[in-house]
Amino acid sequence: MWAADGKSIFFMSDRALRPGSGQAAENIWQLATAAGSAPRQVTRFTDGRVLWPSATASADTIVFERNFRIWKVETASGKASEVPITRIGAPAGPAVEHLRLTSQFQDLALSPDGKKVSFAARGEIFAASAKDGGDAARVTTTAAPESQAVWSPDSRKLVYTSERDLSPRLILYDFASGKETQLTTAGDGDYAPRFSPDGKSIAFVRGGTELRVLEIEGRKERSLAKGLIADPIQVGRPLAWSPDGKWLAFFTAGTRGFTNVAVVPAAGGEAKPVSFLANANATGVAWSPDGTFLLFDTGQRTEVPQLARVDLVLRTPKFREDQFRDLFNEDNSKRPVAAPTEAPPANDAQATPKKPLEIVFENIRQRLSLVPTGLDVGEAFISPDGKTAVMIAGAAGQTNLYSWSLDETARERPVAKQLNHDRREQGGRQLHGRQQGSLLPGRWPDPGGHARQTRDPRGGGDGGNGRGLREREDRRVRPGVAAAAGSLLRPGVQRRRLGRRAREGGTVRRRFAHARRNAPDRLADDRRAQRVAHGDQRACRRRRGRGGRRRPSRAGFRIAANTRSPDT
Repeated sequence: MWAADGKSIFFMSDRALRPGSGQAAENIWQLATAAGSAPRQVTRFTDGRVLWPSATASADTIVFERNFRIWKVETASGKASEVPITRIGAPAGPAVEHLRLTSQFQDLALSPDGKKVSFAARGEIFAASAKDGGDAARVTTTAAPESQAVWSPDSRKLVYTSERDLSPRLILYDFASGKETQLTTAGDGDYAPRFSPDGKSIAFVRGGTELRVLEIEGRKERSLAKGLIADPIQVGRPLAWSPDGKWLAFFTAGTRGFTNVAVVPAAGGEAKPVSFLANANATGVAWSPDGTFLLFDTGQRTEVPQLARVDLVLRTPKFREDQFRDLFNEDNSKRPVAAPTEAPPANDAQATPKKPLEIVFENIRQRLSLVPTGLDVGEAFISPDGKTAVMIAGAAGQTNLYSWSLDETARERPVAKQLNHDRREQGGRQLHGRQQGSLLPGRWPDPGGHARQTRDPRGGGDGGNGRGLREREDRRVRPGVAAAAGSLLRPGVQRRRLGRRAREGGTVRRRFAHARRNAPDRLADDRRAQRVAHGDQRACRRRRGRGGRRRPSRAGFRIAANTRSPDT
């Protein structure tokens, strides 16, 4: 930019160094065209950038962009100031931006009171109502990714990790004030934050190799244990507080690389192992609400992960008979009937127990058991009442939520129950299940011949019986039945007829298999099967000729394993 007299020019340069930092800063400079002239610094900025400078015709003022604002400088005095700009009709506050996100959700966390939920989507933290849903409130608005959000016990605050300093740091967000507070500033990175039951402390893993506890009030940190605790890439849930807040359970890998669970006093002390498995992989650990046992997943790279339980105290079996005897205790009979009160909030179930937890370390190696879920177990969570475990597990190549009863006095034996049902295509087959209260159509060709019950939306099918509801017997079909249907009907015409009817959903009588097993001669066996088949066909035709509906006989049943109709 030329000066008005044409004897000097103005330009931007970063030749000036920032005081004490040794880094360059961008400023406006002036240089005379005469030979040997030295440049003169017009502005004195120590940070930020100077972009798109433009001078007036008299060159007494230069305007430019700085920190996303418009600035001006008087070239004679070097006085720089921001140009105030007021947009007419602009909103007083930031406008609401509506985003529709349908994927890349992670770190879902339910608040202790059960009324709010938080999650991370595309590196930002959101919160919404757990009951009503609707639009979610955006908590973070930074360019750095945030993740691993955890609710405080009072359900009013969130703590999460943010990479604003290029390394993950702990950030505390208060919904009442709407302000963020950075809790940690040093170290190789902080992961997996967990609030203590009283909400006064936060346990976390630093650099994947150190377990630390931070007191929120005074910002004081203390180290509890060191070792290979968590993988910074796949963090999971490597920490768990005891219900009374006196202990911390965490994963640790020994010298041989076997990942097991250890416990350490929250006030400081020696860490002691509580599991001794020769497995290398683990994702999350959970402490029961009554403080008596731990649950965690464990497995090898080439093996199916399992759910392990460690009893921290001596376990006394519970029986349903004991519950009946308790009804006649004198203490219960003399106890006055309490007036009905409001239901306690959900977080009261996790309140501090009356007696402090005393872990019995003697023979604790013998108190580890594997829960026979029969699933590819991922992470496990314990319900607030301690009677149910919810697992993220896989079966038949699909990952779903399953529940497992931990109540020893339940009437039924524990079995893994799938909580969410999904309809997907798998190898050309359609899985069917219940979703939002409706029965979805589909096919499940069970390899073992298990029967299923499906509803055809078109209302027809099932071998011409005219009923949309296909009722298949809920039992396993013997493999010999399918062999009998194919090998006994060898004469060409009858075999093609009955084979076609079997494929279309026809019936085959039980006496086929009986004749095949008990006949002394193969030829007689074949002829007897043909006569039976002819008799069954004639009976069906007679029933249809009288106007009746075609029904299988009581002795008949369906071949569910090899039956396939075009309308299923």
